Amino acid sequence: MKFPIHLHTARAIARHLAVMLAAAAKMLRAWNPAMVMTGAACFVCPSADGHADTGKSRSAEAKSAALKEALSQRPLRLDERTSPKARGFCSALYSAMANGKVTHVDPVHTTNDPNDSSLSRYAACRTYGGEIGLSTFDHVTSIGTHDIRIYRLPSQGDPSNGYREYVYGEDPNNSRKPLAQYAHVDASNCTFRDVVSVTPQNSTRAQLNERGLNGVVRFNRRFLIYSHSDFGHLQVWQYNSKKAEFDSQSLCIWTAK
Repeated sequence: MKFPIHLHTARAIARHLAVMLAAAAKMLRAWNPAMVMTGAACFVCPSADGHADTGKSRSAEAKSAALKEALSQRPLRLDERTSPKARGFCSALYSAMANGKVTHVDPVHTTNDPNDSSLSRYAACRTYGGEIGLSTFDHVTSIGTHDIRIYRLPSQGDPSNGYREYVYGEDPNNSRKPLAQYAHVDASNCTFRDVVSVTPQNSTRAQLNERGLNGVVRFNRRFLIYSHSDFGHLQVWQYNSKKAEFDSQSLCIWTAK
């Protein structure tokens, strides 16, 4: 049995279809292929400017507040060792840090267990049979035994090119290692590829004046690692997205006034 469609009903259906098509077109215009998913969540999601944005989690806001408080209690001055070319950027970065306006990058995972399943890709290095040298990686405990964080940063400035994973840890089982460090490890040949040594936050081995704050931040489209010590020293390293590693030389240095 066929039912006749009245003119006003047909018009209503047409209007409804037009609204649906307009919404679909808007979604297609807003779609960004740079949004990369790893597991159930993206490790860097595009912001309005098309660059990675991790949003503001409670932990990120807490770290920004702690850094702001530390700099308000003991203001620092830009050290002469900072390159003249970088001083404008460094001054703007310090102002953002001192006012709690810098964006902290959240780790994709945190744990106090070096054998956590999130670190399973490094497990094969426990039985690595290749040549052993100073840069050989054998276990996550050579980075840290607690306060372990995993970060993922885009390679070559574009998440669609993949990412570099950095593991942070404190109090490694090797006394020759720094008390706290961010490390990128090539798990295929069990080798340290990139390491940034920083001031620990919760070390049980550090003296009181050796403790402080550290983190990964994004500012003016750049990823940075900072290290702040309680005795009055702040240092920042820049992530070179083209090389997919942090520069060995610090970009900015501040010391006590």
